[in-house]
Amino acid sequence: MENLPIHNILASVTDKTKLAEFISGLSLVNPNLKVVATGSSAKNLKENGLNPTLVEDYTGLEECFSGRVKTIHPKIAGGILLDKTNDIEEAKKLNIDPFDMVVCNLYDFKGAKDQNLPLEELINFIDIGGVTLIRAAAKNFKNVVVLTSADDYIRVLDEIKDNRGISLKTRSFLAAKAFKLTAEYEIMISSSFSLAQGESPVIYNALHNQKELRYGENPSQKGWIFQFKGEKGIAHSMVLSGKELSYNNYEDATIALNAATELKEVLGYIGVAVVKHGSLCGLATAETVKETFDLAWDADSKSAFGSVIAINDEAKEELCDSIKDKFIEVIVAKDFSNAFVSWAKKHKPMLRLIVADFEKETVLFKKVSGGMLSQTSPITMHMQEVSDLFAKGGDLKKGIVTRGIFPDELKELTAFSLIATKYVKSNAIVIGKKIDQRSYQTIGIGSGQPNRIDSMELLAIPKALKKSGSMKNCILASDGFFPFADSIESASKVNIKWIVQPGGSKKDLEVIEKANECQIGMIFTGQRLFSH
Repeated sequence: MENLPIHNILASVTDKTKLAEFISGLSLVNPNLKVVATGSSAKNLKENGLNPTLVEDYTGLEECFSGRVKTIHPKIAGGILLDKTNDIEEAKKLNIDPFDMVVCNLYDFKGAKDQNLPLEELINFIDIGGVTLIRAAAKNFKNVVVLTSADDYIRVLDEIKDNRGISLKTRSFLAAKAFKLTAEYEIMISSSFSLAQGESPVIYNALHNQKELRYGENPSQKGWIFQFKGEKGIAHSMVLSGKELSYNNYEDATIALNAATELKEVLGYIGVAVVKHGSLCGLATAETVKETFDLAWDADSKSAFGSVIAINDEAKEELCDSIKDKFIEVIVAKDFSNAFVSWAKKHKPMLRLIVADFEKETVLFKKVSGGMLSQTSPITMHMQEVSDLFAKGGDLKKGIVTRGIFPDELKELTAFSLIATKYVKSNAIVIGKKIDQRSYQTIGIGSGQPNRIDSMELLAIPKALKKSGSMKNCILASDGFFPFADSIESASKVNIKWIVQPGGSKKDLEVIEKANECQIGMIFTGQRLFSH
């Protein structure tokens, strides 16, 4: 049956958005339309001038067991599952009418789960009849249309108006969507039960809205972007201007957004992050977006060429002068002024401008051979925790572990430098500098080296010396512990006076002693910040 005409409908929905308008539209196409509906759905339709048949009147069985049984009945299941080519005579003998359409969505289990209800209350939001109706209709899509979302009402109504029925292609599409809904629903319930039993959760995050990219990491590879349902971030961002984002753009934009987000979360300042090839190459804070952008770019202007940049504030027209002569792939911001967007479209038509929600991811995923790794996001160290580190670490595990103390005015610079190390590829060394009040800048970054001493001696320190010439008002931060005292010797040679690192090496005492000998103040955070 290519185009299925719609005569009999079963409606049982929790979300009644536009239900009455949809049924009214169908009634205009088919004045003889018959609608069977469950209690609250029937009430909604009656309040809007329609006259549905209550499901208990149709089946002859009242709702029972506190409403837990409404639609589980042979007249309902049979009407959905029968084959209109072969089963009509048997259906007549059983007094079962065939349904042509099932309109159904499910109890809001997610909304209940988000309220952190105990399991004994949460189970009341587990839909049984709705899942049964949806799966039955989806299985029998050759004979029945299944509608699970108000988003599809207009499309279906228009097709019925044009073709006097629903095509097999549309029915198949809606069936696939229905099975996806019930699959997500079951996993969500399973995960909640597992957590309630103290077990590991079932990790399932529905990927949807697939979009093919121009290519993957290289032109010889295919690439796609998917969205995690119910989440925010770069995959859900809105492109205001510029060409399509590439695979690599999405990766770099995610890192930049997370770094800029954390600056706002911890310090509360305007922040700009510059990312190139998966690693931070510039980070800064300042009083204005323009000042912050200029500092972040200037942190390593050579590496910043062709970078992706995140701004945790609104980008306005004042920024145009700063970017007019620079090659930038993407700018991600909380918002853009109309004047800036107009200027960019005219003068930088290839520059992608992206509006995104500046919220850090809570769970991270990474594909490995034959499976998937998952972890929570790295812990954010807030200012109170940073302040607590400025006490003496009596057990040499956390706090100031050297004889010298850190002055209190270094607290914000310490937080800034630690944030930077989280978004630099390991082994990460960051030299952060205080420029002015509320103004900080990375002046030397060493990343991606197999050993920490190369990150320091070959990359971070040379860059910092070339940039600043002086280590005054600077902190050297490391994402992992120093395994040997040679790192302290290298820092001392260029007059670095302050170091922040996790600690935890077998040779911590030797490292601390070398720092004391070199008159370097050192803090152990007790937190490793690797990013591979």
